Amino acid sequence: MGTVVTYAANEGLTEHEIAARVAVARSLAALKGFEFGGGYQPSLQRNRPLYFVPSETLSGNEAGRLGIRGANDLFGGVVPHPFVASKTIAHPLAGRDAQRPEGWSEAFPQRVHAVVLPGFTAFALAGLQRVGQVRVDGLCASYCGTQKATTDNRGQPAYGGSDLFIVRGNFSALLDTQLDTPTRLAVHRALTFDQASAEFPGLFASRRNYDVLHGRDARGRWHCGVLEQSWRIGGASGPEVAALEAFRADPLLRAVRAHSTERYGAHAAPPPGAIVHFHGVDPVAGPLVKYTMVEPHELAH
Repeated sequence: MGTVVTYAANEGLTEHEIAARVAVARSLAALKGFEFGGGYQPSLQRNRPLYFVPSETLSGNEAGRLGIRGANDLFGGVVPHPFVASKTIAHPLAGRDAQRPEGWSEAFPQRVHAVVLPGFTAFALAGLQRVGQVRVDGLCASYCGTQKATTDNRGQPAYGGSDLFIVRGNFSALLDTQLDTPTRLAVHRALTFDQASAEFPGLFASRRNYDVLHGRDARGRWHCGVLEQSWRIGGASGPEVAALEAFRADPLLRAVRAHSTERYGAHAAPPPGAIVHFHGVDPVAGPLVKYTMVEPHELAH
C-alpha cells in the first residue's frame, strides 16, 4: 500500500484543468491499489511508497529531491536538464559556434532529422497525429489517434479532446495492427524520436506522448514529422489511464477505443457511462464538461 500524490504549482491552470489532473491521479491510485493523498507536502511520512503525478516533466535534480528514482515512481517523465523537455531538442543548432546549454546533445537532432519538420534551434545569449505509450505497475499500453477541436464559451477555437486507438503492449504491438499508411508512418516517426531519447542520459518516463504533423506545405511538398514531445500528464491521460484500467480488468482484452471530450456551455452534459473529470462552472472558462469514454475494440486476425 502506498500513496498517489499530485505535484507542482497550479499557477496558470484553470479550475477544470486542476480537477482533470486530480481525477486522473485518483484513477491511478485505484489502478495501483494505493490511497490518493492530494497534493504533495514535504511533511508527508515516507514510511510508505509515494507515486507522483507531476503537472510538468521534472528535472533530474528535482526528481532526486523527491525520491523519484525511476519510471515506476511517477506518471510522467524525468529529464537530465529542463530544456530536454521542450521542443528545442528536435532540431540542430543554427551554427557551429551557436550558444548552447549544458547537456546539449549533437547526436539527438542527427538521429531524428528525418522524422521531424525542417528547422533550427537557437538559444538567446541571455540565457496532428498523436502517438504515445504509458506504463504503470507492469501494464503497458501504446496508442495513436487524433485531437479534435471545439468552440469555447467565448466562441473561440479550443481543445475538444482526443480520439485514441490503444493496444496492450509496446509500439511493436501497435504496429502489428492494421493501421492506415499515414498513421503507420506517424508511429514510425514517433518511435524513432522516442528511441533517440537515449542520447540524454538520465531521462526516463512512464508516460510518452508525441504530436506528429503531416500534410503539404504551401508549395505542395509532403511533410510528416514529430512536432513536440510530452513526458508528463496531458490531455490524453484520461483515456490512457482508463485503457490501463480496462486491460487490468480483462487480461484477454487486447485493444480499446478511448475518447476524451471537452464540451462548453450550460447544457453540456456527459453521456451515460462516461468517466467524468469535471462538470461545472470554471471561474475562467465558464460552464463545461470533461469526460472519457472507453469501448473494447476487436483486433482483426
